[in-house]
Amino acid sequence: MRYWLLALAVCLAQDDDRLLWSWSAPPAEADKDEWVEILATDAAVYVTQLRMDKKARLEELKLETVGKLRALDAVTGKETWCVDSTARVSASDAKRLYGVAGTSLVALDPATGREIWRTELKVPEKYEFDVVSVAGERLYVRAGTGEMVGFATFKTEGTLFCVNREKGELAWKAEVGCAHGPDRILERDGRTYGMSYDGRVFCLEAETGREVWTKKLGATFVNPDLSADGKRLVLRSHSGKVQAVDVKDGGAIWTNADDVTRVMPVQEGTGVVAAGSSLLYRHGMGGVRCLSMEDGKVRWSVELKAGLTQPGEEPIAEKDRVYVGYTDGARARVECRDLETGKPVWEWKQACKNPLGRAGQLALAGGRLFYVAAGRTIFCVKAK
Repeated sequence: MRYWLLALAVCLAQDDDRLLWSWSAPPAEADKDEWVEILATDAAVYVTQLRMDKKARLEELKLETVGKLRALDAVTGKETWCVDSTARVSASDAKRLYGVAGTSLVALDPATGREIWRTELKVPEKYEFDVVSVAGERLYVRAGTGEMVGFATFKTEGTLFCVNREKGELAWKAEVGCAHGPDRILERDGRTYGMSYDGRVFCLEAETGREVWTKKLGATFVNPDLSADGKRLVLRSHSGKVQAVDVKDGGAIWTNADDVTRVMPVQEGTGVVAAGSSLLYRHGMGGVRCLSMEDGKVRWSVELKAGLTQPGEEPIAEKDRVYVGYTDGARARVECRDLETGKPVWEWKQACKNPLGRAGQLALAGGRLFYVAAGRTIFCVKAK
């Protein structure tokens, strides 16, 4: 018994030593469902509070910000500024933060939250904006809407906007349909890549927005990624199928259907993350899987006590490590695993109020991991 208590004390001490700080959002309004999204940099963590009306009917649900944007010191977790802003900040570079405020794309000063420029993007009232992607000298943001018109069949419409990030000038726009969940737009070698909720994958000229090719792959996809050499676009569908296509024309290179669900035609799950010669994803029931970028064969697969995963909960790969955050029903957890083998390197866990709340979000910056647990509490954990 004495040795068991000693081992438990050592385990708890290790967890406490890895935790650097935590921060919780102010209490939510009684009739609102509120949660936070973060954007992490080496210097700060920028916090946007989002909410929906609990009493609204399904067709009336509308995502909005609380109207406050905060910056936390990345080292201490102390609040450095808080401004009145409706911006949903989701991207940054060395000079600016970028986000969507209403129907405008805005750039903010990272040191103060002050608005630098604002560009109005005219779209139909029914359209909703997605997150912002930074690529080269350009910003990408999409607005659109979609609906289910048959068994696992979707109809979408939407516009992709390309904006110069220095002055906020609109470069071009293209009709490409809408996405589902966080929308990662990619750019490489003068080409822009993305996907649509109705199963389309597209390639555009980055300079003009002109279509190079479009392929209908017949599935709904979440966040894609590019291989390290830029020759393959890899995608994962909601049903679990992972595909690699040639960036030249969208032609199929390989398909892995090992994780395709037999129960539901569409399940939640995350997009793929390229990591050297491998690619990673969180599958629909919470585990992590690693495939070969060359042929799509499984290199390793582990199960986690995470339950259903959602778009935006992708694992993070850095050098020879893989990081993943999740809640197990009672605790917030962050795990580090070996990229080559999937074997555990370390694990951190902590009791978490309302652990079955919103899906978690994990970010890595400056040697620190930032995990949003239950939608409202940010934990900062040592990555090394």
